[in-house]
This record gives sequence, C-alpha cells and structure tokens, in this order.
Amino acid sequence: WHLRCCGIDVKITTQESNRSEVAKLALLENRTILTSGLPYFELRQLVPYGRCVAVPHGRTREQAVEVLKHFDVVVLEEDIFSRCQTCNGNVYKRISRHSLLTAIEQTKKDRSPVSQQHNSTGAPVHTRHNIDLAGHSNGTALTKLSR
Repeated sequence: WHLRCCGIDVKITTQESNRSEVAKLALLENRTILTSGLPYFELRQLVPYGRCVAVPHGRTREQAVEVLKHFDVVVLEEDIFSRCQTCNGNVYKRISRHSLLTAIEQTKKDRSPVSQQHNSTGAPVHTRHNIDLAGHSNGTALTKLSR
C-alpha cells in the first residue's frame, strides 16, 4: 500500500497465488516482483535475473522506503496519492464533499469500494481518497519499477 501512496504502479497478490502465474504476469506486464522469504527463492528462478527483488522483513512503511532506495525513486509531491489504494487506478473524478461523504457511508453499509463509476470508455473512474477499505495480506507485489 505504501508504494501506491507514492504513486508507484503496484499489483498485489496473496500468499495463495500460484507462483508460476505471478511470474507469467510479471513477464507479460514487464513488472518486477517484490517479495521475501520462500516465495523469493521460488520466483527468482522463474524470471530473468534482476526481475525478482527480495524485500527485507519488517514494517510495510520501512519496506517501501527500502524499495524506493533500491530503484533510486524520488517521490514528487504530485506522486503522492496519485493511485487508488484499493485498485491501483490512476484516473480520478472530482466530486463534492457531500458526494464523498455519502459514498463513504454507503461503503460502510455494503463493504464495496468507494468508487464504482466508469467513464465513457468503460474504464473505472476513481475519486481521490485516503481511506483504507481493504486489508492487506502478506503477499507478493509486482511493480513497474526497474533499475
């Protein structure tokens, strides 16, 4: 989640994700795998050298800092919260405070994401928000970062 807060394009998988499918997705979308422990040792054999990075165990905020350092990323002000924390999208729609509060209340009732609107092309449109709507399982992340 912290990488998304910094504007990094990240797909998050679960621990139950099929390792070969994760590797295929990384190759297909030109992503680098970020993981630790046993998944790292398994996944690094399925992708080219350097496309699987071992992230040290620890707090997620500290892990994000290490990843940013590893890839020499400088986070700019406009990067902060430029991606949806729930779905990784980066297209936003400006809405009124009242509409946002109404959407938050509805979300609390039905546990669905805040923004379920789509634009004229059918792509999801997201409201800029900083609300933790989904828990994070310790899985593997796939990012567009590269060295």
